[in-house]
Amino acid sequence: MAEPRTWTPADDENVRSALSGLRRDVDAVTLAEPAFIRGRGDARRRQRWLGWGAAAAAAVVIAAAVGYATLGRDQGAPVPPATPTTTASALSPLAQADALPLAVEWGTAVGVTSGMQRSPIDRFERVECGVANPGAVVEAQQVRSEFSPLVGVQVRFDTSPGQAEAAAGRFADALAGCGTPFTVTPKGSSGWPRVFSYTTGHTGSGWLAVAASGSDITYLQVVDPGATRPPVSEASFRSLAEIAQTRLERYGSAATATGPGTSTSAPPSSGIAIDEEMPVAGPKPLLDPALFVAGSQWASPALTGGKQSSAGAGEWEGTAALTECDADTSTTGRFGIIRVRNSSTGAYFGAQRVRVLDSAQAASDYASRLRATIGRGCDFPNGTNKATPGAVDGTYRVDMTFADGSTAITSFVGYSSMETPNAVTTVVVWGLKDPTQGFDELARLLALARQK
Repeated sequence: MAEPRTWTPADDENVRSALSGLRRDVDAVTLAEPAFIRGRGDARRRQRWLGWGAAAAAAVVIAAAVGYATLGRDQGAPVPPATPTTTASALSPLAQADALPLAVEWGTAVGVTSGMQRSPIDRFERVECGVANPGAVVEAQQVRSEFSPLVGVQVRFDTSPGQAEAAAGRFADALAGCGTPFTVTPKGSSGWPRVFSYTTGHTGSGWLAVAASGSDITYLQVVDPGATRPPVSEASFRSLAEIAQTRLERYGSAATATGPGTSTSAPPSSGIAIDEEMPVAGPKPLLDPALFVAGSQWASPALTGGKQSSAGAGEWEGTAALTECDADTSTTGRFGIIRVRNSSTGAYFGAQRVRVLDSAQAASDYASRLRATIGRGCDFPNGTNKATPGAVDGTYRVDMTFADGSTAITSFVGYSSMETPNAVTTVVVWGLKDPTQGFDELARLLALARQK
């Protein structure tokens, strides 16, 4: 009987290389539209009011099935920024630039004190009872907490300049006219925002609201699937609707003069870093999303073809490594990872890691290790990673070539210190149609990351 073969480090590397290739292949695959994930027939009609939340959850399940790490909702104790008095997180919620209500504002309104999260909805369909969308969908989000049965949805639409109130009026009138099995009841005046209660019989009850300003319309919905009456008080939900109205007036496209699709006072591609709630993967307690470049700010003609971007399912596969030649393979300490995708296609094109060290010296040593490993490239059983340094210190073009003749893969990797004491970030982008723009995009993202 032959002796069993001893497993060697080379075998480990072989498996790691194969999994890395699989991961990149999966990243480039466009996710199925949520409309295909959801079922058809009567069940779909009964649940459409809740379908947007279900679609977002289904997308996360699909991502997990192909190997992405499970995400924790507990954001844990945030790492304090270097200058807390100047960061958005230190300001009152309304001072934080966003055209839609923040998760904390939702939590206050609906009485949820822990774990409230916003997550993007890649595809929004019109209201089930036949009401057409009042304009083009700019952004859509699900809002909920694992500690509450409530499901919230908020959507911002764009109309012609100055036409929002007229379009919103038609939209609100149509909502009020919803027929069986929906019972929608207007509450209050004809001004903005407008609030409605609604019930759907066996599928729950909740509140709706419509806000309008300039060319923007915001639609809000909250429902408790098991409730026979609205789950929160009218006064509480109306306060959220008032916040939505205020945010449109303060941060909507007319106020920022940056055109449709911008949800902050600074354009996503500007050099001013903004905060955004995003899923972060890593060991608990999870790092604060405010330490990462906002998912919307990754978008650019070079990376997304001008489409919007968002943070999707994070990745932590038992190692902190982002690339094949990465020195950071630890499973301990304080680190977090976000992954960013094209909101239009669902394909992932970038990732960011933030690691917070115990001291300035430890952070310096860590950066030196990154330089030594990423900068010199590395071999793997079926090919080679060749690193070419860019003009900006700490940036590299990495070309992965394969001995079997498979198509080469080009990515751009960079690292930098941050404003947060003892924090070092690593950014990776791939899939650029024009690799000559890779270093510029990497430098832009690292400049945003350094502000955190």
